[in-house]
Amino acid sequence: MDPQESRRADVISINVVTSADHLRSVAPGWNKLLEASSSCNIFLTWEWMATWLDVFGLGGEPFVLAFTGGDGSLTGLAPLFSTRVRFGPLAVRALRLLGTGVGADHMGFIWSPGRDFTEQVIQRLIDEDHTWDVFDFAWMDAGHARRVLQAVERHRRTHGSILRETAKCPVLSLPSSWDAYVKTLSANFRSGLRRSRLRLEREHGPVDFRQVVTQEEFATAWDALISFHCERWLSRGLQGAFADPLFTLFHRRFGALALRKGWLRFYVLRVRDEIAATLYCFRFGSCVCYFQGGFNPAWSRHGPGRLLMAHAIRRAIEEGATDFDFLRGTERHKMHWKPRLRSDCHLVVFRRDSRISAAIALKDLVGRAQRLARLIMRREGNS
Repeated sequence: MDPQESRRADVISINVVTSADHLRSVAPGWNKLLEASSSCNIFLTWEWMATWLDVFGLGGEPFVLAFTGGDGSLTGLAPLFSTRVRFGPLAVRALRLLGTGVGADHMGFIWSPGRDFTEQVIQRLIDEDHTWDVFDFAWMDAGHARRVLQAVERHRRTHGSILRETAKCPVLSLPSSWDAYVKTLSANFRSGLRRSRLRLEREHGPVDFRQVVTQEEFATAWDALISFHCERWLSRGLQGAFADPLFTLFHRRFGALALRKGWLRFYVLRVRDEIAATLYCFRFGSCVCYFQGGFNPAWSRHGPGRLLMAHAIRRAIEEGATDFDFLRGTERHKMHWKPRLRSDCHLVVFRRDSRISAAIALKDLVGRAQRLARLIMRREGNS
C-alpha cells in the first residue's frame, strides 16, 4: 500500500445504524471483522444478532456504531439496542448490548486488530445523552467493561457508573491430545468415567455417541433436550430457561442456523437406541462452548451427562480447538474438568439525575438479593 492509500485507510468515520433493514448493509463484513478480532465469539456473530432481532426486536430498535476506514473497510462495531426498561419504579431509556438476555456471555465491542474505539463510542453516546438515561451493559467481557469504565471516568461529573462481576465462566485450555488432557484430571474422576462407561455397556450393550448432522436429527435431539431440561427443573419446583417460549424459539432458530453454518456441536448419547443425554454446544473460531445439556433421569445412575461431556471435550481436542468454554456458572459438574476461570461483568452508566440515581441504587440492591437467592438455590440443587 502506498502512503496515500495508507492515509486514506486510516481516516475513520462512524455510522449509526438504527434499523434492522439498514443493519443488513453491514452484514457482509461483520463476521470477517469478528474472526480477525480478539472478540471472536459465537454470541457476537451477525447470525446471532439477526436472529435476536427477529425474535426480540419489537421491544426497541438497534443502535449500532459502525466504524469504517477511508477505504470503506469495516474496522469496528459497537452493537447496541435501544429500549425502555424499568429501574425500580422508574421507566428509563436504556442502551443495552445487542444479543443479550438469551444466555450470551463475553459480550462487547468488535475491533479490527490493533484498534480500539471504546473512547470514541462513549464520547458519541454521551454527546447524545439527551436520548439515553442509562447504558445497561450486562454479561460484558471484563476487559471490555474495564475499558468502558475508564472512558466513562472522563465524564464522572455528569455520569455515574456501577460495575460488578456477574459471573465466573470456567474455561478449559485444551492440549494437543486427549491423553494429555486426561492426565490433568484426578485419578478418582478418571476411574469414575471408566467405571461408568464399562457398567453401562456391560448392563445395556454398546453406547453410541453421535453428533447431530441433519435437520431431522436436530429436531429429535432438540425435543429431547427440552424434555430433559424442563423435567429436571420442574423436579426442583422451578421452570428453567426453556420454559420461556421466546427463549426457546430463539435457540431453536439459531441452533438450526448454526447447523447449516457448520458451527453447531450438538451431541447425543444413545443406549439401546434411546436418547440418554444431550449436549448443546457451538464451535466458532478456535473455541467450543457448552451452552446446555440434559439427561434422561432413568439413566442417571450411569452418569450419561458426564460421559457425553467427556466425548464433547475429546472431539474439541481432535478438531484442534484451543478452548472449551463452559460459560457462566461454577457448578460442580463443570469444575470437575479442571478449568480456569474468566469473568463477565455488568456495567451500568447513568446520568447524574436524582431520580435516575435513586432508581439505579434500588435496582442494584434488589439485584444483589436476587443473586443471593439464585446462589442458594444453585447450592441446594447441587447438594
